[in-house]
Amino acid sequence: MINTQTNVIASIPDFNIVLKVLKDYSKGLSLDQIKESLVVTNAYGIRTKESRVRFYTAIKSTFLQFRNRDHQDIIKSIYRSEFSTDIQRFIAYMQMSINNELFFHLTNDVLIGLLFKGRLTIDKPVFVSYLHDIMKENNDIIQWTDSTIETIAYKYLTLMKKLGFLRGSVKKEFNRFSPTDEMLILSVYLIKSVGMEYPNFLQNPYSALLMLPQNSLIERLRRMTFQDSLSITTVGYDMKMDLKYSYKEIANAVRKNY
Repeated sequence: MINTQTNVIASIPDFNIVLKVLKDYSKGLSLDQIKESLVVTNAYGIRTKESRVRFYTAIKSTFLQFRNRDHQDIIKSIYRSEFSTDIQRFIAYMQMSINNELFFHLTNDVLIGLLFKGRLTIDKPVFVSYLHDIMKENNDIIQWTDSTIETIAYKYLTLMKKLGFLRGSVKKEFNRFSPTDEMLILSVYLIKSVGMEYPNFLQNPYSALLMLPQNSLIERLRRMTFQDSLSITTVGYDMKMDLKYSYKEIANAVRKNY
């Protein structure tokens, strides 16, 4: 279902709050305990209770929803481990893409499409146009005003800047970015964990979120450094892979090997 909760995520003053909630949840805090910390005791110094409730609700629906036990296991294993903030942010971006359909489409259909075409800059009108197209195709369930569409586009760009993919003010520029080996391995396991059966990994729609063209992704994943974690067979652009660790084990394996 298409929703605009990422507008709320973009409004959270510090994205590290999201990462802290993910870590607390992964280390055993219940949703009630997280809500108590964020909303009632105001652990993060957010001014109004209304904002705290909105932020908690958005974080819960965007980051703490899971397709199955494997999906939950890998998220918990990653955020229990002491990975760098960059890695934690990237996995949060992947998790947001899995759980929020609108964020996925804005990223996959627009931002990554322009990135792969070699664009250096990106601005709001291209997202506004795309959002109008979405509304036309789904006019029985989506009734956005022009103001709402402008806000979604603006908030999306703000969020991608907070995640480190963009820089600039009015016209955003792409930051030079290539996922690290740790990001790639953890993200491949995360993508596989959600249970979408694609014999060819490159046909999995979430594979494009790795922000590498298919030929570059194949080249990276076939390196010797990945052979401890993944068993990969490629024929042209057909990539089959098997995982060598469980979803609970992979984070520790990556921490030891990289």
